[in-house]
Amino acid sequence: MKNLEAVMNQYAKYVIQQSRTRLTKDDKGGGNLYNSLSYQLMEDDQAMLVEFMMADYGAFVDRGVKGKTSTYPETRSALSPFQYGSGTGKKGGLTKGIDKWLRKKRFQWRDKKGRFMS
Repeated sequence: MKNLEAVMNQYAKYVIQQSRTRLTKDDKGGGNLYNSLSYQLMEDDQAMLVEFMMADYGAFVDRGVKGKTSTYPETRSALSPFQYGSGTGKKGGLTKGIDKWLRKKRFQWRDKKGRFMS
């Protein structure tokens, strides 16, 4: 049983390491999700289990999130059960909200020469 426990620990550490590598390659490393990855060994008389844990939003990051319609069927988000939007809103409906947010943050666009734009 001690050998099995050692192998299970080694496997769990490998899975965590590979998960963190994948997050880093996707430019999502070093954050809350990266640091929340952990595991726990559980055993009883007849079985030994490994339970992997992560922040709740890890499932969204892992499977991707698509809009009402997925434009790229080859992406992993196209197969994701998670989606946002109903597809019933008007086109460009977020423009006013984004513009309001940009004004609130006092964001200023610049042209290629570095001059401020309206």
